[in-house]
Amino acid sequence: MLSAESRAEVFARLSRGQEFLAMATIGEGDENFVNSVVSLCAQAGIAASDATLMAHGIGRGARAGHETAPAALRRIQQDRIAAALSRLLRLKAKAQYTARTSCTLGDARSALSDARRALELAKEFCERKVSE
Repeated sequence: MLSAESRAEVFARLSRGQEFLAMATIGEGDENFVNSVVSLCAQAGIAASDATLMAHGIGRGARAGHETAPAALRRIQQDRIAAALSRLLRLKAKAQYTARTSCTLGDARSALSDARRALELAKEFCERKVSE
């Protein structure tokens, strides 16, 4: 059973993810903002992952790096969130760290879809876990 403080933190992370997604949708469809859209979607996916792992009782130390989160999600049978997060992290690298290439409108559409999916699945999981 999660403490009241932990439950509040879970839903604060979900809320933060929704905030990132809301801002990403502002640039949806505009090729001038594809890297920003992808970056914000990746942050939304990371927030969904953090909330899911927290709701399962996995502490900060066990989820220290974003790159280890997909494996941790798979261990708790959250494969669809893990898959969405993996795709978002790959796109995040393309958007933020690759100088010679940029994300495309297709990448941004995919990122938006993955972020929405990850947040929706995380919300369902978290609501279920905190009510146990």
